[in-house]
Amino acid sequence: MYQKEALFICFFVVSMLVFPHSAISQDAVFIDQRDGKTYPTVIIGNQVWMAKNFDYGTFSGAVEEYTGSEIIKYCYDHSSANCEQFGGLYTWQTALEVCPDGWHLPTVREWEVLSNFLGVDEAGQKIKASAKDIIPWDGTNETGFNAIPSGGSNGIQFSRLKQWALYWAADESDIQHAWSVQLDGFWYPQPPKYKRMIVVPYYLKTNLMSVRCIRNEEK
Repeated sequence: MYQKEALFICFFVVSMLVFPHSAISQDAVFIDQRDGKTYPTVIIGNQVWMAKNFDYGTFSGAVEEYTGSEIIKYCYDHSSANCEQFGGLYTWQTALEVCPDGWHLPTVREWEVLSNFLGVDEAGQKIKASAKDIIPWDGTNETGFNAIPSGGSNGIQFSRLKQWALYWAADESDIQHAWSVQLDGFWYPQPPKYKRMIVVPYYLKTNLMSVRCIRNEEK
């Protein structure tokens, strides 16, 4: 118990040194009452994020349209073990519905608030897992957000596990496409680009991406 408290205090002190005018700290663990799975949470500025990719729903091996009655999730390479490690992958329509009560799929604006708070040029690095984390990546993870390279799918084939992360945003860009956030590894000759959170409007809603839930604001 003392060791855990010491680790938390150390994390908080380092966070306050890096972000002296902000509130970045670990928050309570959230338990999804629908299946009993647990999710660590982190406070970054005025936002509370889940610090783990979401993993809820009925596992499916083929892309199906959301019917409103059942949450369908997909696992990289159709392996349930990958869902356990990297979280589920979802179509955009399903992603809108998967977060539990009191939480929601973040909007583009909420992703941008996170990016601006951390500093646009380095925000991606600050939320990506580090080389020392359980699932290692090339970030610093100084926020505790712990974004991991969980790959994605166009609905036909899976690609780039352990190389990039794709997260849905709640906004659609047109009838077929929706906004999303991309985090990538360092690619020569453009490493500065991949230190950022790249917010893009052009992926089809039928693509499969990860979900991070953000807590509803208190009214």
